[in-house]
Amino acid sequence: MKIATRTALIYSILTAGILFLFAYVLYFVSEKNREDEFNDRLGYKVICVQNLYLMPESVMKKSVNFTSVTKNC
Repeated sequence: MKIATRTALIYSILTAGILFLFAYVLYFVSEKNREDEFNDRLGYKVICVQNLYLMPESVMKKSVNFTSVTKNC
């Protein structure tokens, strides 16, 4: 095998390996971030719905504008 061919092959394999490693790390960091964001939003929704269901009726009768109650949901 010629030196030029061998050097090109090694360079190609190294470049492909580094690119694959970068894509692998980027994918799993993105997946973790997506999962954390989903769980945070789900937690906020649970708290919001819980507050609406547990709100006393006297407060619900007084509040004419429900958008103020649900604006954080």
